[in-house]
Formats: sequence, structure tokens, C-alpha cells
Amino acid sequence: NIDLLTVNSDTSVSYYFDTLLANNLIPQITLPTRVKERSATLIDHIFLKSTDKSFAGTIPLDITDHYINFIVIAQQRTSN
Repeated sequence: NIDLLTVNSDTSVSYYFDTLLANNLIPQITLPTRVKERSATLIDHIFLKSTDKSFAGTIPLDITDHYINFIVIAQQRTSN
């Protein structure tokens, strides 16, 4: 469970994040994905090489402290 919200204070998280960025992978989820009464973490990750045709987000649920992550990627059409 790598909490991306600690990227500035945890060197192992910083190394993980920098490695992904160095490979042109961009985080799509940037807000907490697990929220408890006294804490919030960003431990559910989605990374993509391009964000031009995508939309990502989270949906909170009452039955769990983890949010649902989703991503919508537009399909590229080919001409006939």
C-alpha cells in the first residue's frame, strides 16, 4: 500500500513516483481513495502514458472506506 499523498515525506514513495514519471506514466487519480474517520490515503493508483482522451475519478461508498476508482478511455476510431 503505497500512499501517494506522502510523496514529499517518504523517500520510497518518492522513488516509486519518480520512476513512473520517468517512464512517462501520469497519475490519473490524485485525490484520496481510502478515507477513514481520522485519515485519508491515496493507495489505489491508475497511471497512463497519455491523458488526452481519458477521464478518471473516484466514487465514494457507504459500505467501505475504499472508494471505487474508474477510468474512461476514448476508443480511437479508424477510417475505412
